[in-house]
Amino acid sequence: MNAEMKSLTPENNSEKKSLNLQETIDFLANKGIQPLAVFKPGEPILYVLEEMVRADDGPFKWLPAADRPNVVRMDSPEGLNLDKPLNTEDPNRIVYVLKNKFGKADFYSIDRETGIPKFVATESKLKAYQVRKELLYSPNDELFPKAE
Repeated sequence: MNAEMKSLTPENNSEKKSLNLQETIDFLANKGIQPLAVFKPGEPILYVLEEMVRADDGPFKWLPAADRPNVVRMDSPEGLNLDKPLNTEDPNRIVYVLKNKFGKADFYSIDRETGIPKFVATESKLKAYQVRKELLYSPNDELFPKAE
C-alpha cells in the first residue's frame, strides 16, 4: 500500500464534510429558496437537517462525512401542529412533530466544492420527525427533485 494513502476519517478529513447548518441555510437563501410560509398537508417541503442528525454518531454515520445529508425533501407530509411544541432538554430548541405517513423522504447532501445537491438516501415509512419551524423551507424541484 502506498505510504501516502490514508483512510478517510472524520478526524483527518474534516475538509471533506458537507455544508454545516448555517452554510446550508445560506445556500438555500442564495438560490432563492424561501422559508416555508404556510404548511399545507400533502404538499412537498424541504427541511434543513440539524448538526446532531449529521454527526459522527447520528443516524447517517454509515455515510462518509461529505455525503451526510443537509436537506430532506418530504414529498407529502400529513401533519404539522405549530400550536404544540414538544418539550426538549434545551429550552432554546423548540421542535414540533411533522407527521409523514408513508410519504417519501429524499435526503440530499450539498457538495461543498460544486454547490450541487446530491441524492444520498430515501425512506418511505410511517414516521414523526421532530422539526424546528425556522428550518422548514418551500420546495425546489429543480435542485431537490423527488427521487425515483
